[in-house]
Amino acid sequence: MNKSPKKSTALWTGIVCGMASYIDAAIIVSWGIVLVIYQNVFSLDSAQFGTLSGVLTFCIAIGALCGGYLGDRFGRRSVFISMMITVVVSVTGMLVLPTYALMAIFTALVGLSSGAVLPVSLTTIAEASGDKQRGTLLGLSQILWLFGAIVPSVLSVIVGNNGLSGVKIILAHILVITVLVILGRIMIPESVAWKAANAARKEGSGGENTKNKKESLSLLFRAPYLIPLLALMIFYGLCNTAYNVFGQFGTYILVNVVKVDVSTASSAALVALPFALVGSMLFMKTVRGKRRNFYFFLGVIGTSVAILIPVVFGITFNNYLVTLAILFFANSFAGEAMMKVWSQESFPTLLRATGQGAVIAVGRFAAAAFAFVVPLIIVYNPALLFIIMAVICLAGGLTAWAAFRTTKSEGAILDEEAVRS
Repeated sequence: MNKSPKKSTALWTGIVCGMASYIDAAIIVSWGIVLVIYQNVFSLDSAQFGTLSGVLTFCIAIGALCGGYLGDRFGRRSVFISMMITVVVSVTGMLVLPTYALMAIFTALVGLSSGAVLPVSLTTIAEASGDKQRGTLLGLSQILWLFGAIVPSVLSVIVGNNGLSGVKIILAHILVITVLVILGRIMIPESVAWKAANAARKEGSGGENTKNKKESLSLLFRAPYLIPLLALMIFYGLCNTAYNVFGQFGTYILVNVVKVDVSTASSAALVALPFALVGSMLFMKTVRGKRRNFYFFLGVIGTSVAILIPVVFGITFNNYLVTLAILFFANSFAGEAMMKVWSQESFPTLLRATGQGAVIAVGRFAAAAFAFVVPLIIVYNPALLFIIMAVICLAGGLTAWAAFRTTKSEGAILDEEAVRS
């Protein structure tokens, strides 16, 4: 068990590092909106649109995989700050140099850098928190992720029909937030847990703190870590594939299938915001309780049912709104927030960011692969897309529930002394 730090310090760390989730969501949603605008301005075809969308998600996956390992190896703080600086450079490039080739380059860079920040930011929050705070602060990161998705949508409602000037406002918002987060992170020292574990590793301690990197990494593929690792990969790999469609292609679906304009399409997420906020706040309260796995199960069922609404009642703007409202609420209990909690509780310090990075990477790789074909499926049969998403969400959610249904819910991080004994 971790000794509880000062609540104010943990909260400040939770907010600053949680903003990495805000930026992650803001990039995904903003890119979806910006590419729709660029689709008209630069005459991008469906294949080009799908390629850019796939490159973004694919590179976020690579970034998460590499960033998690680098964070465990060299520290959470240096990786966080350097990758956030790369986000600033990438968004600036996308803002001022919008040719198709350069779009691909800067999309790749922003994906790599934002992906690399995710595992180290979440691990920093977990290691800065006491056992009673951890689930709540990780839940807070999910609320910040939600606002990262909503703010670009609000901006798009206001400026989405203004062409390139609208793009500048949407991307400038990411730049400002990222710079502020960098300044905030500079004031937060390196994780105490990582410093202690790294010192033990250098001294050649046993267990996870071996000097042999390959042997250390192989621990993730042995008991007791293998089952949670595989379960989280399957859960997040399948479910994030569906969630990514709503975040990255929501505007595309509403503009190209429902035939509404960009501003109207962007307003859909705003209608669902209250449901997401209520769900996220309830999650922060229940994640420490004994019934969190039961709520997770209900969330899995609710998510799959919500996605099928457009299939049963037709793909209209109003039906899409109902789907988002239910989906946002149910996903609060059976989505990325729960993955974050289970990941922090399942792996030891020097493998924690690596383990979570691997889980995030699988989720984003799967979403990236699917993103390449989403526009083509929409052209072929939009209803088929919703059926696929519902099925994979159900399969992924039930896999995680089966693996974690008997785990305790105190929110305790892995006791490493017990691991080494």
